[in-house]
This record gives sequence, C-alpha cells and structure tokens, in this order.
Amino acid sequence: MTDPVRWALALLDHKLATFAGPEDVARAVGLLPETLRRQFKREVGVPLDKYLTQRRVAEAQRLLEETDLQAAEVGRAVGWRREDTAAHVFQRETGTTMQGYRRSVREGRGDG
Repeated sequence: MTDPVRWALALLDHKLATFAGPEDVARAVGLLPETLRRQFKREVGVPLDKYLTQRRVAEAQRLLEETDLQAAEVGRAVGWRREDTAAHVFQRETGTTMQGYRRSVREGRGDG
C-alpha cells in the first residue's frame, strides 16, 4: 500500500471529524483529490467518499451505543457539519434514524 493511502486510512481512523470530505483528506496527505481518489479505490477497493461515509456511520453507531450524546452532537463528533446531513445519511445507510438505532440497541440490551 502506498504511503498516502496508508496515511489517509490512519487519519480517518484517528481524526475522522477533522475532515469535511475527500478534498480535506487529500490535502492532509499532500495529493490532489483525484489522485488520492484513484489510488484509494485501487488499493482499498472502495471509493474514498464511500469509505468516509462508512467510517462516519460506524463511529456514529458506536457513539449512539456507548454515550448519551444527542443525535446532533453525534453527527458533529463524526464530521458531519449539518444536522440534517447527519440525519439523512445515517438513515439512508442504516435504514433507521439515530434515535431509532439507539433505542433498538438499548432495548436489545435490556436498558431501554
């Protein structure tokens, strides 16, 4: 794996909320956005935009499971700048709202 892609993955694992989108990630690793997109897709097997969304959703799910942060706070914590964007993307990707996800997880554990 090339250094820029490895760095991009590490940055997204540790500073996800810092990056508004692929352009910010590319800037951080010193590549043009199209160059990083191309390398990332070739080496990781998924487009950078999709990977970024998957990481945000997974981290949002973790926060909803493990914290009492409000949905808007969860969205900001994973890098979505707008509450409506967070709500829309989370529901599109998971099939449920953030509140619905939290409720189902807690009911499943018996602390609902």
